[in-house]
Amino acid sequence: MFTAILDTIKNIINPVTNMVDEITTSAEEKGKIKIELEKIKAEIQTLVLGLEEKRLDMEMKLMEYSNKLLMADATSDNTLQKTWRPIISLSLAGLVIIKYLVDVIYTFGWVDRQIVFDANFWLAVGGLWGITSLTRGVEKTSKSYKVTGTKK
Repeated sequence: MFTAILDTIKNIINPVTNMVDEITTSAEEKGKIKIELEKIKAEIQTLVLGLEEKRLDMEMKLMEYSNKLLMADATSDNTLQKTWRPIISLSLAGLVIIKYLVDVIYTFGWVDRQIVFDANFWLAVGGLWGITSLTRGVEKTSKSYKVTGTKK
């Protein structure tokens, strides 16, 4: 994203620099204007890089918070807090299995209705299964590392 911004800045400043060559008459004026344009370009690039650094810092803070939350879930004494991922996965798997069983029965003509899930349902199922799998993977791998960060 930020490289696109830098490319846009270059695309704006380079034609202006080329116009300076065509408009001004003395070499001294051309040099001064080109130096000023390069300074502006450098300042803009510095600002963009600063924004990129802040974005990366925010992502790191978000990841640290997510890790703390997962660790709190894993070390909790509350059974529901520990088992919410399997409960959601089994519930969604049950819905999918029931839907396909009813579809098979419908094709044979034994029932007169089909279960139709909206496309958003399938998106939600995929998202929830993905999230629960990812968080479970993070939880499992974090247990295999000591506090120092070295693998057991």
